[in-house]
Amino acid sequence: MKRLIILVAACIVGHTSQSQVGIGNTDPKSSLDITATNVATPSNTDGILIPRIDDFPVSDPGVDQDGMLVFVTGNGTPSEGFYYWDQGTMSWVSVGGATSDSDWYEVGTNNPADDISDNIYHLGNLAVGGNSTSTTSPLLVQGDVSTDLSNILTSVNGAFPSGTYFGMSNSGVLTGAGNYTGISNSLAGSNDGTIRAVSNSFLNSGTGQKIGIENTFNSADGVRKGFRNYFSAGNSISMGLENVAPGAFSISGALYGLKNDLSSGGNGQRYGVQTVINTTGSGSKYGEQIIINSSAGGQHYGVYSDVQKPSGYAGYFIGRTSLGTDPSTGRYLMPAADGTTGQMITTDGSGQLSFSDPAQEDIDWYEVGTTTAPNAINDDMFTQGNVVIGATTNPANVKFYVESDPANNTTGIRQSMGAGTSGLLKGFDNLITANGTTNVYAISNSISGNSTGTSIQAIRNSFSGNGGTKTAMYNSFGAGFGGSARGSQNEFNSTSITGAIGNYNFFNSIGSTATATGTLNSASSSVSAATLFGTSTTFIGPTVSGSAYGNYSNIQTSGTDYGVYAQVADNAIDYAGYFVGRASFGTNLATGRYLLPAADGAAGQVVATDGSGQLSFVNATADTDDQTIDNFGLLGDTLGLSIEDDGQPVQTVDLSNVNFNVSNFALAKMTMSANQSLPSFTYTKVNFDSSAIAVGSNFNTTTDRFEVSEDGIYRISASVKSLSNNVSNAYVELLIYVNGSAVKRHIENHHALGVIYRDVEIVQVLTAGQYVEVYAYTDTTFTIDSGIQQTTFVVERIR
Repeated sequence: MKRLIILVAACIVGHTSQSQVGIGNTDPKSSLDITATNVATPSNTDGILIPRIDDFPVSDPGVDQDGMLVFVTGNGTPSEGFYYWDQGTMSWVSVGGATSDSDWYEVGTNNPADDISDNIYHLGNLAVGGNSTSTTSPLLVQGDVSTDLSNILTSVNGAFPSGTYFGMSNSGVLTGAGNYTGISNSLAGSNDGTIRAVSNSFLNSGTGQKIGIENTFNSADGVRKGFRNYFSAGNSISMGLENVAPGAFSISGALYGLKNDLSSGGNGQRYGVQTVINTTGSGSKYGEQIIINSSAGGQHYGVYSDVQKPSGYAGYFIGRTSLGTDPSTGRYLMPAADGTTGQMITTDGSGQLSFSDPAQEDIDWYEVGTTTAPNAINDDMFTQGNVVIGATTNPANVKFYVESDPANNTTGIRQSMGAGTSGLLKGFDNLITANGTTNVYAISNSISGNSTGTSIQAIRNSFSGNGGTKTAMYNSFGAGFGGSARGSQNEFNSTSITGAIGNYNFFNSIGSTATATGTLNSASSSVSAATLFGTSTTFIGPTVSGSAYGNYSNIQTSGTDYGVYAQVADNAIDYAGYFVGRASFGTNLATGRYLLPAADGAAGQVVATDGSGQLSFVNATADTDDQTIDNFGLLGDTLGLSIEDDGQPVQTVDLSNVNFNVSNFALAKMTMSANQSLPSFTYTKVNFDSSAIAVGSNFNTTTDRFEVSEDGIYRISASVKSLSNNVSNAYVELLIYVNGSAVKRHIENHHALGVIYRDVEIVQVLTAGQYVEVYAYTDTTFTIDSGIQQTTFVVERIR
């Protein structure tokens, strides 16, 4: 290997002469000449001891020490050996002879490697683990097979910050016609153990892909084979590719024995798997064999083929084809030849299928107008028997019987018609001719059970769209009709009924300019009748423990209310109201009502009250009062009023307690400048951020709230409307907040399609310094319409 020749500089001798110094001799040949005691047989003390150090000095030497020699013991950081100070490079340089044997150079230079961390190279072939002189390989590694050994081991530790790392990389630019093998394994001998040419073991727990072998072909020429096995001899089983997932291990992710993803462009044919067998041996040949144990979990697919193209084939077989569940008794061999038009496949009882002419079939349906079986998807057809859907029996013995599953939301029969633009659409059309004493029900609904639901409806109509007149139920009694006619008849025949309403109208949402009429009766001018009732109520004979009302009105709206509004054409003979029986009029059920006299009075009598609401006819008293006002004046806080000749003194009214100061009057009507979308399942403040009316300047536009400036009694109201129809059930709540706490709320569930309205009102005692806001809550998406006609917030001081 290397030979180290040490050149020693002379030590400094303490004299200033220019003569030569000899040690061990009297004739020195140089400035310092040291002679050994015996050249042939020197002693162990013949030599020079250079200063010995463990580490280099902390402070580097200077120009005066250029070339200073030391010996490093190896007990410190530097490696053992002679070093000299090189002032030119400002470093300690290891001493090597000019004729040293340099087997390795530093990469990129012709300088011998002199540091453990140098990148080095060698130009000759290298043998490791043995002494082979015949190798033509640049690197030959020979191992001892007596122990577990990796001839070549690459080890990479730590986190990869970025880039690509190769344990072994082959790179070459190949030209000519020679064969090239990147990795070649030649394994001979008679070893009986498992021999793996390439073995990969993945123990990494990261989430990235793990690929055992990956081939990337970027060349467009030549036959390319990602994986090739060449079997030339052998008597045992040969497997081109074996994938093993032992049962002792658990793999939660998807597992593919073989997966092909062929998505590249080009016009060439693509084969996911191709098998060609040309051998002549007597053994069975399987192009593909799939065995799935019946005890394996999950759904089993021997072959799963998904081909979307209409002209493609999910399976295409040329040759005998057997389908079935058993290799011998439960399989069917497809016919060897095509049949003729109209033939069908039949079995011979042993699994052999063939085409044969069909036997006379049992025709359940005919094409309309014929006795021919339907043969097209758009044929009009009929049957003369009863039809049952959803059941195996017909308990009602009806022509068309449908039985639905009550455990689910079910529609027994639904008709869906396209959007008509003209003509007439009929959902159901019943044509019934009834003679004699036959009873007829065009539509009959029988609903039983003990459901406590609030929406059990025999007939439900829901209209959407704009324009036109929608009529939920229309009855027409036409020409030739005789007998009694009833537009609607309700019979209540159960003592279990807790509330009975013959006709119920609920106005949930209509246009602000629309007119809502619970019942409208109209008789045309062509009608000639003896008696005509808009509404007729007759209660004869029933036992009523409470009250009976022929007509009952309870109206509480913000507009002008009419319990009964009657207008007749001829005031001379017609009656706007005609009452037979006791009649009571007034503004209160008990103290503010008057019972009309039970009998007519005499001519000239007047109606008088007994002080308890009972009116009667009495004789009028003589009175000469001409109703001229004698006194009407205000003296200080006293208002005086007197009528002429009524025998009563001047009546006075004390106005001292009247407190009405316009400057203290508070009234504000707040609106929204923009629509507001409410989040679900949270109480959200409604953004009333502007005012239409602000008397008293109580509305704060910075905080969007009404601020109370004076103690008093206030009327507070708010209303909101959804921007659009809500197509599903929804829960919407509107609340009035005072000082951050709810004092009144309106809670209601919204069902099915329609615009949502909510309003809330309260009379509240408020004190100066308090503030009022409006909040909303919903369990769905809800956008408030900012239109002032629907969405307002009003606060008014009323006392």
